[in-house]
Amino acid sequence: MRDVTALSFEPESEEDEEERWFDRPPVVTETGWSGWLPRHPRSAAVARAALRAFLACRPDGGLYVETGELVVSELVANAVLHGGTAETDKLVNVRFDLAPGLLHIEVHDASEALPQPRTVGLEAESGRGLWLVEQLALEWGCGPRDGIGKRVWAACGPQG
Repeated sequence: MRDVTALSFEPESEEDEEERWFDRPPVVTETGWSGWLPRHPRSAAVARAALRAFLACRPDGGLYVETGELVVSELVANAVLHGGTAETDKLVNVRFDLAPGLLHIEVHDASEALPQPRTVGLEAESGRGLWLVEQLALEWGCGPRDGIGKRVWAACGPQG
């Protein structure tokens, strides 16, 4: 499996130089993956790379890559943008589990505000992420998690 903990980025400031992609090493099991990512704009790309690497090692994993990448990107991007305050809530937890016929994706953040799909104007440059998740996933939802914050999840079926 590709080591996504080695992915790097150009720091936006000297303070970012000490930021690591994973607070602790990701947990990988036979059917799942879980890792903590910083609330950083590049974290969606890191989550996509982790998902691709995870699925590449699984039978029929390739059937979930396209949809899974789009869904995990949107969920992580939402957590980065809306997942808490920059001063105190610096991490999001990303999880995937693969069962026969189903890829389950979860993103946990420290905000208790539940996401709501919204209607945006034609000229808006953002605001369509949850609509996209609704279209791609078999189902999705959100709710509180143990401790503070929430979890947002989506279940994706195989392509083809």
